[in-house]
Amino acid sequence: MEALSEYRSEIYGISIFWVMLFHMKESHYFPTIKGSSLYHAWMGFVGMGNMGVDIFLFLSGICLYFSFTKNPDFYAFIKKRIARIAYPVCFTSMLLWLQYLIMHRISIWGFVNRVFLLQYWIDSDRQVWYVSLLLILYFVYPYIYRFFFEKNNTISSVCRTTGLILIIVIITVGIYFEYPRLYQAIDLALPRVPAFLTGCICGKFVYEKRHIPFMIPLVTIVLFVVSYVAANKMHMYHGLLQRYIYWCGGVAAAFFLVIVLSYTPKCFRSICCKWGAISLEIYLAHIVIRRELGTQFAKTYLGLPWWGNVLIIFVGAYIWAKFVAWCVTKVQAVK
Repeated sequence: MEALSEYRSEIYGISIFWVMLFHMKESHYFPTIKGSSLYHAWMGFVGMGNMGVDIFLFLSGICLYFSFTKNPDFYAFIKKRIARIAYPVCFTSMLLWLQYLIMHRISIWGFVNRVFLLQYWIDSDRQVWYVSLLLILYFVYPYIYRFFFEKNNTISSVCRTTGLILIIVIITVGIYFEYPRLYQAIDLALPRVPAFLTGCICGKFVYEKRHIPFMIPLVTIVLFVVSYVAANKMHMYHGLLQRYIYWCGGVAAAFFLVIVLSYTPKCFRSICCKWGAISLEIYLAHIVIRRELGTQFAKTYLGLPWWGNVLIIFVGAYIWAKFVAWCVTKVQAVK
């Protein structure tokens, strides 16, 4: 379990790469190549890239356990976590929102809602939905921590985690069937909470350097593969079922990547680690660049081929993320 912490940054780096590929496929940047089974398989893998968010949430639950255990002060914890989100948002997403405001694409009220990360919850604006969810999870984590671990008993912690996950799943399923319009408004966020809670309980085992049988990650990986194949064959790979398959897949992928990374060259791990260290900044930057490349101005005056757009998104997002990380370091040093 300790390896999940050891390779945390590398897994973040691979996950953000996967998420970016998914978003580019979603925006139809990749060409259609008929008759190539290998390319078709690759596009199928890229199409599952939003599972990278489930990996993010799973690892976030683990990381928060470390952070809160070392300093269980509520206000210090919240202050640190808000700063982790606020600075990248201000240096990246706010620039796009200011452009929207100047061009009268959004109102002042819409700008304020976006600045405070409320827009997703108000009208399902999905631009930075992940950060909106993450902010709420940060605020409730101290209460989750105390509920899960107040007795400092492993069996009690596992039972409480299982119970809370079960309650959330029941509520989510109820909303999915009884209030489909409400579910469509929060379908990116609520079904992913169990992945975060799974990370919360795993954080205890990682922190305590627990050893687990190899069968546990193996069974998790096999369970994901079987459920994915079965859902596709029965044409049920959509909606809430897909989200819960991704929950299993996110955990399975984290275990799988730990195994793979333990055998990969150090240079590869180093590259992944550099991307993972600024994964949130890259996430926000690539959204802005992708939106700008989709404007009529970019299409008219740049007219880049598909690979040019992909290259700009990857390189541009990384460079801007490094710049933002540098700015944040300077601001915090002044404080």
